[in-house]
Amino acid sequence: MTYKQTVSRLGVCFLFLMLVTQILQTAAALAANLLAPGLYETDWFIWVLSYVPLYGIAVPLFLLVGRALLPDNVPAPAAGPKMTPGRWISTVVLCLGVTYAFNILSSMLLTGIGMLKGTPAQNPLDTLVSASGLVWNLLFGCVVAPVGEELIFRKWMYAKLGRFGDKAYVLLGGAVFGLFHGNLSQMFYAAVLGSIFCWMYLRTGSLLVTISLHMTVNVIGMAVMPALAMSEAGTMAAGVLVIVFLIAGGVLAVRGWNRLYWTGVENAPARPLAALATPGMLGYLVICLGMVFISLLS
Repeated sequence: MTYKQTVSRLGVCFLFLMLVTQILQTAAALAANLLAPGLYETDWFIWVLSYVPLYGIAVPLFLLVGRALLPDNVPAPAAGPKMTPGRWISTVVLCLGVTYAFNILSSMLLTGIGMLKGTPAQNPLDTLVSASGLVWNLLFGCVVAPVGEELIFRKWMYAKLGRFGDKAYVLLGGAVFGLFHGNLSQMFYAAVLGSIFCWMYLRTGSLLVTISLHMTVNVIGMAVMPALAMSEAGTMAAGVLVIVFLIAGGVLAVRGWNRLYWTGVENAPARPLAALATPGMLGYLVICLGMVFISLLS
């Protein structure tokens, strides 16, 4: 199977995942509105509504479809050098710098869109986190999401794309991961973080490393920063931390870019992201961008 054929079938798999998830979430929301509207007043229901249909039903079906459409698997990447504490911390700082840099970009875009439509454009993640209790944010946002997403977007995607070389896996893995979030607030930074996590999985051969990085970034974003924002002194401290992450992350990004290298293979595509224009991936693009559009209108 060629690279474009593989990517198109990957797109079909992720299109199926998104469609099933949206159908199940919509059905569950309608049922809750009719039978138990009080659930929306709890601090856990929105997380359950979002994640139980996704990981309880849609993901298992997605894996079955993937097994049928893409039966060939590549073994996990070989174990690389041991992740030292210093390297792990510097990677966390890099990820946080990327997150806040692209958060600023997204916030500017949302502000402009809000001015055009006459009402503020909301950040869906901020709305979800602020409406939920700390325990549920930690459980779903900082444990379930990182573990589930790393299994799908790093491990599973490598098994399907690894034979086409590092660049195809890292760039396409990041793009597909960013689109999966379905909103403008997260899409850009998630795409870059996805590529960083793919790179780390390639170089370490350890999914535990990428899960720990993902969890840490989410804990800081969903628990630490909101907790600091509850007081004036904490808000000032959070602002200082963001500046530190932006500066240090920028330095690490430049250093990392200069050291970037790709392990090539004979069938590696010259332009990996061009395969986003294949039929299956176009379907995935349409549904993800449709979700972005809907989130901007809501």
